[in-house]
Amino acid sequence: MKLKETCLIFVWAHNRESVLIIEKLRGMGKGKWNFPGGKRQGAESDKEMVLRELKEETSLQHLGEIEFCGEIEFLFEGEAQGNWSNRCRLYSMDLETQELPKVASQDLTECRPFWVLYNNIEWDRFWPDDRNWVPQIRQRAKVFRRCLFDSKGELQGVETLRAQ
Repeated sequence: MKLKETCLIFVWAHNRESVLIIEKLRGMGKGKWNFPGGKRQGAESDKEMVLRELKEETSLQHLGEIEFCGEIEFLFEGEAQGNWSNRCRLYSMDLETQELPKVASQDLTECRPFWVLYNNIEWDRFWPDDRNWVPQIRQRAKVFRRCLFDSKGELQGVETLRAQ
């Protein structure tokens, strides 16, 4: 099965003490917190996909260097398998500014972006496994894993694909 190609972008500020988050208002993961990202459109490159999703979901333009930080396969069983399974490329961007840029979604029905202090993240609002690998991204490690979910979105297992 060919997986959808997706991305997540971690936008960090204040030496990675603050991070940009979105609350999903519809679609996959409705009600959950996540990081800006989405599906590849056509033949766009990873960088084009990341920058387009960042702009659509937060109104931010390219504000710094984008660094590749890993890849996760999210695999869903049953009904959700064809719709939600995806291969997600992970990227980070560190802002040099001390003032957090204002953020707003171009489509206010899709998500609500906001800045949060990393230590105040409410992990129970995220997908179940995020609390295990996002800290590695924050520490500048590369993450390569496979997360297996049942058709209800409950985490069933995790595999490390490459040690970094």
